[in-house]
Amino acid sequence: MQQSLIMSFIAEDRPGIVDAISEVIAQQQGNWLESRLTRLGGQFTGIIRIEIAENAVTNLDMALRDLEAQGITYSLNANPPSTAAAELFPVNFKVTGDDRPGIVQELSSLMANCGANIESLNTYISSAPWSGGLLFTMEGSATLPPSLAKGHLRTKLEGISDDLIVEIDRAEDE
Repeated sequence: MQQSLIMSFIAEDRPGIVDAISEVIAQQQGNWLESRLTRLGGQFTGIIRIEIAENAVTNLDMALRDLEAQGITYSLNANPPSTAAAELFPVNFKVTGDDRPGIVQELSSLMANCGANIESLNTYISSAPWSGGLLFTMEGSATLPPSLAKGHLRTKLEGISDDLIVEIDRAEDE
């Protein structure tokens, strides 16, 4: 029987990290299903969903431990089948405004309190062309309960601050 696993890792960025990890997974007859990998602050980090035979999980874990000598720290966790409610609907969102400490917490707290489940999230800072200050952008995808119309969420998010521009669009089914 196959088991789904989630592997997260981090290492100082350098060539060959993905090669080293994918080699171990392939040697253990694992299947690299999907991943999100990124370079951030001089580190290379990611999360990978792997499918592997249940009786090979221990061997995979032991083989991954050898990567720690190469400076690759990892965590391996079971990934039980999804129990996501079918009534949730997906949206893509983008919030832009003046940067300030605590903005991610304010936005994510409001979304959680409204029942929105953030599924992917990217944030970045850029220079605001009109003021020269810092412009914060948060974009990603979320699922919303039927009781939360995307227009209602947009209004609530915009209510955090006068400078926020909020875009919410229904995500295309993948």
